[in-house]
Order: sequence, then structure tokens, then C-alpha cells
Amino acid sequence: MNHKLIVPIAALLIAALGALGIWWAMADSKAKPAANAQSNDPDGPPVRSKPPFNGLNERDYNPAIVTPDPVASERPAPFRMPASLYRLDVSGRVVDESSLPIADAQVRFLGEGSLADFTGAGYSDAAGRFHLVAWSQRGNNPATGQRQCRLVAQDAEGRTGVSPSHTLSDDTSLNLPDVVLAATAELRGRVTDQAGTAVTGVTVTASSLTSYEMIPAGLRSPRVQHATVVRAATTDSRGEYRLAGLRPGVYRVQAAPSYFGDMPMPLEVEVRPSGAPWTELAVQAQKYLRGVLRDSDGRPVAGAVVRARLTQPDAPVTPGNPDNPGQPERRAASDTTRVRPSDHGRAANLRGLGGNQTLTDEQGRFGFFGLQAGLWEITAKLGESEARVPDLRPDHPDVTLTVDVASSLSGTVYGADGKALEFFDVRLVLGSDSKVTPFDRADPDRAYPLRSLGEFRLINPKGGQALRVSAPGYLPAVLPVAELQPGERRTGVEVKLVPICELTLNLKFEGRSLESEPVLLLFDRNLAYDASSDDLGRVRFPAVSPMRYSVQVILRDGKRLAATLDVPPRQSAVVDVELAPAADK
Repeated sequence: MNHKLIVPIAALLIAALGALGIWWAMADSKAKPAANAQSNDPDGPPVRSKPPFNGLNERDYNPAIVTPDPVASERPAPFRMPASLYRLDVSGRVVDESSLPIADAQVRFLGEGSLADFTGAGYSDAAGRFHLVAWSQRGNNPATGQRQCRLVAQDAEGRTGVSPSHTLSDDTSLNLPDVVLAATAELRGRVTDQAGTAVTGVTVTASSLTSYEMIPAGLRSPRVQHATVVRAATTDSRGEYRLAGLRPGVYRVQAAPSYFGDMPMPLEVEVRPSGAPWTELAVQAQKYLRGVLRDSDGRPVAGAVVRARLTQPDAPVTPGNPDNPGQPERRAASDTTRVRPSDHGRAANLRGLGGNQTLTDEQGRFGFFGLQAGLWEITAKLGESEARVPDLRPDHPDVTLTVDVASSLSGTVYGADGKALEFFDVRLVLGSDSKVTPFDRADPDRAYPLRSLGEFRLINPKGGQALRVSAPGYLPAVLPVAELQPGERRTGVEVKLVPICELTLNLKFEGRSLESEPVLLLFDRNLAYDASSDDLGRVRFPAVSPMRYSVQVILRDGKRLAATLDVPPRQSAVVDVELAPAADK
């Protein structure tokens, strides 16, 4: 009986499962998207439509996303003046690769191991000899352990040297092996377009294929790093560029995209110290979209972000296709196995990110190259004003984007000689960042935009921000920006940049010179600079921000001397400083 019931029950179960499968298949077929009507191949993979475009995000049009901030800031740890200084008297010689002495080279002591908190700096004399005092905030002999140091040196020509790590004895007077400065070279050339016309305002970047031990430029607290040499510069009104301070070797050289085109592939150039090779770089305009951004007054808008967005590709993009439909095509580059990815990143930071976003030049021009076939949209946004040109195909004639001007801020930037500067960065920063200190420095290795008349203009700036202007060799300038009224065109803003000062101090106490003493410059009770006085009581600092400092000296007998110093706003200065016993702490 039970066996007879199994057959009909099984049949019912099979029928139920079959019906469930048919229902599931029908439901699944309804859930599947139909082939996109834009596809020419009904049997091919569907082209997924992009989500609707719901307006422009203001954050995507911040110039900082294309050109990183050139101002490098170091925030030092709080400095506590010790009751006494533990000292090491360090001497040696600075020479070139032929063992010839080098005068006026700055030498810095970098402690390692149990001497990690030791520092000190001095200069070589006419015979290449130097004598400096390395000091520590600790009042006693450092704990036992591996006593090591390195010496780094640099001369006025930019030649640098990093010594091997030296293991030191327990003596407090040390005579160390020579510091050898490596030769430097420079690279000069010109950028032209397809017609052979000089291209101005283009960033050229050189990255060495070999890495070296070096001290990154612009750091007040030097640290030895193993890295490639990366330099960037902007072409001038003749389309020419100059990259200095290069270590001899092979470099990958490339011009960043601009209105005139981009380089399909970087060049590899051998740079020798005997002479700077003249290197012509040619840019091409292929598969491009370009144009100009103007305001409602018809004036070009410089330094604004313009973005390109692919709205409809011509061909379906399969998961295995390396092309990204939202980005320009990637072209094959020469072998990069000898350059670390981090070094490529540093080079990209120097020349800007590029890709589907770019900055307009001083004539409001922009360009995108190597674009995928399809329909593109070009957009810009300044404040609340948006500009958009849709349905563009690569190689379309130049387009014009226009933004409304609700308000504007414009002016001129001047250098130390009273003349308008050609290369500088201008941007809006938060008002809370408006205080400039000696720990803020414009990166000398970065490329700065070309502004041939020294003029800048910001469209629809926001209130509550500050205007910051920076250029290599100058202290950044920050000016508060009062909120502009609707329709206000604020003009005539003059920014006079103050040069970094090469400072020499002649130290006196009770009529006598202070020889071989560590000298400290404090700013807001933080250590900004330190160096050793020479046998004549003279101390030199290669680059000091013109501000007010407290000069502090702790003598060998423990007596503490102090003075107040106002560093003049000049490129170089010699100042006599009369020290007096410091007040009680």
C-alpha cells in the first residue's frame, strides 16, 4: 500500500518543481535588461547606460585637485631650551669628485643611533675645511649604544653630497673623512607644436632612471632619502625650459598636456655635467577636444578646472577591455621597470594630475587628447555658475565655454626687484590657515604657472577664505579676503612677495666674538634654524624667512645668552647681534 502511494506523490512533486522552474525562468527573463538600443549588434553584450547626470559637484572643480599645493609645511615639535648642551666638535673637509676643495659649502651633521637627536651645521672655508658643533638637548653624555652620524653638504651651485654612515668613538672631538660633492648638470630645451611653433606655459618634468641618496629640497630638518631626481619647470614666452640641479644620468623627460597637444611618449635623455643638451620636445593634437573658457565679459578665465566626460561610447566596452570609458586612452610608454611607482607619483604631483580634468592657461585655453571614440561633454564650474557643451566627438573644432561673473578678485604680484613676477601660484585657502610662519616654504622643484604680466584673477571667490600667493625663493604671502558683494569686481590688489634671506650674523658678547658656538633661532618658542659660529664669531644661515626671532646661545660654561632679531626682507643681509644674559626661564 505504501509503495503504491510513492509513485503519484513523486509525480506531483516533479510537476510542482517543473512549474516552479518555469515561473522562475519567466521572472528572471523579466529582470534581465534588454539589449541597449544604442548597440548595433543585437547578439552582442548590452551597453549599460550611465546614471543620469545630476549637475556639477563644486568639489570636482577645485583647482587643488589638478595642481597640488606647492607650499610645503613643517610643524616642528615643541622645543624646550635645555639647561646645557652636550656637544661634539666635528671637523672635516668638503671636496669635489677630483678631491679639490670646495669653499662656502654648507655642512650639516645628522646623528644616528644613540646620537639620533644630535644636529649641527657650519660652512667650509677657502680650503674646504669646516668646523661645526653638533649638539643635543640632553645635558649629559648620550646613553651607550651605536654612535653613528652622516654628513650632508651643498654648495651655491647646487652640488650635493651625502657621506656614508660613520661609526664614532667616545671622543667629543671628531675629525671625519671628506664629504664629496657630486657634479650637477642641467637640461635646457624648447617645446613646440605640430607646426613647429613655440608653446608657452607648459610644464616639463624630468625624472631620473636611477635613484640616489639625497636630501629633498626645501626641508628645514634634512633627512636622507633614497629616491630619484625629479625636477619640473614651466616654459617661458619663447617656449623654452630649464631644469637645473640634475645628477648626471639618463632622464625621462615629458611635457604635460596643454591646449596645443601632448607627447605620445616621453623621451629618454642622457644628461652630462660637461654640457647641457638642448632637447626639443614636440606635442601633438590627436583625438582631441579643446577650446577656451571665458567669462560673461568675454575675458579669458585662467586657472579654472575644466573636465571632459564620456557620455556615450561608440562601441561596447567589455570587462576585459583595459580602456576606461570615463578616461582618455592610455598610450604605451617606454620601459618603466627602472623607475619605482612612487617616483612616477612624485613626477605627476609636480606637473599636475591631467587626465579628464585640466586647468586653463593664462589665455583660458584647455585641451584633452587621446580620447576614446564617442560623445563627450565638456564642463566647467566657478561658484554657482556652470558651463557645459555636450555631444562633442573627438577632433571637433574648438569650443567656447562661458561662465557668469557674480564677483571677481584681481591684482598683480611683484617680486623683490619691484617687477611683476612671471611664475607664481595663487589659490584660496581657509582663513584659519592665514598665518605664515618660517615653517611654510614654497617647493623649489615644482612648476609654477606662467603669468607673463604678473596678473591674477579669481572668478566668484567665496568669503571666509584667504588669498595665498607663493613662488620659489619667496615667503608665501597670505591676504584675508573680505566677502565680495554680488556684482563686485574688486581690482588693483597688489601682492609684494618677500624674498627668503641669506643671513649672516656677527655675534658679540661683552665686546668679544663668540667662536664655535651653536646658535639657535627660535620662532614662537619653536626651533626654526640652527648653525655653528666660525672662528670669527660669524654664523651663516642659507635661507631664513624674514620675521622676528629669538637668538639663543648656550656657552660651554652653561651661561645662556639671548637677543631679539628682526630678519630684513632682503635676499641677503649681514647683521651685528649683541647678546646679553638671558632672562630667567
